[in-house]
Amino acid sequence: MLKKITKDTKKFSLTNQLLLILLAIAACIFIIVVPFIETNVQSIVDKQLFTSIIDQQSLLIASSEGEIDSDEYFNMAAFDGDNLKVRHFIYNVRKNVASDLSYFSRETLQSLQLYIFNPCLAEMLANDMTSGKFSQTLPNDEKIYFVITQSNLNKDVYWISFAYNDISSDLLGNIRNELVNVLYGVIIFIAFVLVLWIYTMIKPLHQIQNYIRAIKQGEKFNLNFSRKDEIGEVGEALKEMEAELDRQNKLQSDLIHNISHDLKTPIAIIRSYSECMKDDVYPYGDKNSSLDIVIENADRLEKKVKDFLYLNRLDYLEEKDVCLEEINVGEIASKLVNELRPLNEKIEFITDISDVVFVGEQEHWHSALMNILDNALRYANKVIKVTLKDDMIQIFNDGSYIDEDLKVEIFEPYTKGPKGNYGLGMSIVYKIVTMYHCDISVDNVEQGVVFTIKKKVSKPHRE
Repeated sequence: MLKKITKDTKKFSLTNQLLLILLAIAACIFIIVVPFIETNVQSIVDKQLFTSIIDQQSLLIASSEGEIDSDEYFNMAAFDGDNLKVRHFIYNVRKNVASDLSYFSRETLQSLQLYIFNPCLAEMLANDMTSGKFSQTLPNDEKIYFVITQSNLNKDVYWISFAYNDISSDLLGNIRNELVNVLYGVIIFIAFVLVLWIYTMIKPLHQIQNYIRAIKQGEKFNLNFSRKDEIGEVGEALKEMEAELDRQNKLQSDLIHNISHDLKTPIAIIRSYSECMKDDVYPYGDKNSSLDIVIENADRLEKKVKDFLYLNRLDYLEEKDVCLEEINVGEIASKLVNELRPLNEKIEFITDISDVVFVGEQEHWHSALMNILDNALRYANKVIKVTLKDDMIQIFNDGSYIDEDLKVEIFEPYTKGPKGNYGLGMSIVYKIVTMYHCDISVDNVEQGVVFTIKKKVSKPHRE
């Protein structure tokens, strides 16, 4: 039920939600708080009257029973109770005799004794009680409060003290109304503060809404409000998102341009050579040499298409549950070094390879290491050093340093290297490494450049 109410409430604007909340609070005050206040005001009045009666009765008992013998209780006529709010008399149960200490009329006293006090006194005797406090509503709707206490000197004698509730119902009603008015005043003040607060949120939220709509339509919109709270943080996050989207759009545009340019050249060569050979003209001297050029460019074209499809496949796999099989990356690295060593005899491969286990698919780690080693082979002068130990992979080459600007973009698709080379190799490496919860970095070190792959400290697990 509560979930449904919350869900329905979210359909309204913040202003309407605030009004609903204030109406709900006002209804709760009317239904719950007002009766609660009325009950508690009456309870406070009752408690105060009983306290006053008990205090005066205790003083009277203490002063009287210490000086006057119990047989003389009924001769007490000197006690001046004319100005007392609380009235007192003494009642002897065994003799059925009552003695007024407050100059009450005998008729009134007998009526009270017969219809009010005696039933309560009988209840006390039945329950073996030595004292009790009671309240009764009289036929004239006046309420009487009384306390009955057994004498310490004579068990047949009871002190009976009573008072009328002289606080009128009008006065109680006024007290209650004043309290309720104070509550409503507080609610109105809080409502005013909340309305101002909601307004300060609605205005920037409208700006954010217009900003998002402008981004959606490809328009420019200046989102500018100085707030340090959560709304301000959302605004900053949206501006960062716009900057990232612009960067991604530029990268996408550059990627399409680079792919088009990259595919255009080998396709043009294959087409022109094929047309020439169709007319028995061999651009590269003879038939076999010209066909070798066609095959070479077809291989280049195939590799570029495969890299592009492979990168897209990695993007797809990144959104799925990837394989977390344990792979001995040391074996893959050793095999690749042995395959690449003969390609350039001027390059010395130095290895320090241990059995290092990473999770993932063997094909992916093979591709990642192959791309890094291929990149190292392209830029190295004399030495490539491959180190695998302590959950870390390092591939060093003694080539020229990488510019700081290039270090930031090196893992982006079609980032151009120092020698004008560009492609998808490093972006494929980055996708694979991050997909299997590892970090990769490139640093300029003494006499060269090193790529480092490390496992993250806390390994995420899949349920």
